[in-house]
Amino acid sequence: MADETPHTAKPAPAGPTPSMSRTHEYTLDTLAPLLGAFPENLRALLFHNVTEAELWKRGRTVRTEHILQDAPLFLGSAYDVWQALTDAQRKKVNLDPRILAVCLDESRKLRELGQQHGLVAAVTSGGQAGRKSQAQQALRELRALRRSLLGSLRDALAAPAWARARQLAGKATRKALADGSERLADHVAALVRDASEDEQLQLCAYNIVAERAAELQAQVANVRAVTAVAASPAPRVQQRKLDIQDGRVLLLMARIYRAFRAAQRENPAILLPEVRALAGILTTRPRSRPRKARPTAAPPTPPSDAGAPA
Repeated sequence: MADETPHTAKPAPAGPTPSMSRTHEYTLDTLAPLLGAFPENLRALLFHNVTEAELWKRGRTVRTEHILQDAPLFLGSAYDVWQALTDAQRKKVNLDPRILAVCLDESRKLRELGQQHGLVAAVTSGGQAGRKSQAQQALRELRALRRSLLGSLRDALAAPAWARARQLAGKATRKALADGSERLADHVAALVRDASEDEQLQLCAYNIVAERAAELQAQVANVRAVTAVAASPAPRVQQRKLDIQDGRVLLLMARIYRAFRAAQRENPAILLPEVRALAGILTTRPRSRPRKARPTAAPPTPPSDAGAPA
């Protein structure tokens, strides 16, 4: 939800809850190669028994930015926890780890919808001219990021490797810029991921790190969203559509968290994924049903005075 929050999330429960002490800082983009792919029918199965009305009801209680703030933290720490588990511990977590990848994909879709929604709100009052100005600004920022990264690569790489990076980046024309920048970002992410220790040192010396590749990928997504809005005569992302997507992400996050929490009850050494803005929603345990009061025995009936001796 982006515009209003009808309900305020409850505060996190008192007392520390064992969770993953993270050593990595993840983003939605850097998590993608780690969590991998998933079969599309898995997504359909996860939502087949949930109605749009239920998703909308769930999603409208939480602001979109709070979900997007917690999603990388939550999924990254869940990935770290899963990687650290033994085979015996993993059997206690009743969860297909590919659900993390589905949740990531739904989160990235939410980010795109949120960007479009925000852009619409920002430029609608300016009409077509305002939308075009927004698109031009996004293109300038993308060109600047691309140019900066290519400059670092030129200094860090040998001539053949530099030529390969330059070829992937392509031309900086309006039509080719986004696709070429996306290829360049993927290439840099792979370079960093697959580099040897010495190569890592060389790349880091010129600030060629995964975060810069992720930043370029994010700006590519922003440019595509902005240009789509600029090309539309009446751009609009309905609030209900955004709320439903909020609900899809929240539903998966809740299921993932419950699976780890149930496993932790059996084995306290199993840690929980981390949450911050959504702590009051995901970490609150469902209330148990109140026990029915046992029927109280009727008090004994006092003896009647009828027929008693005088």
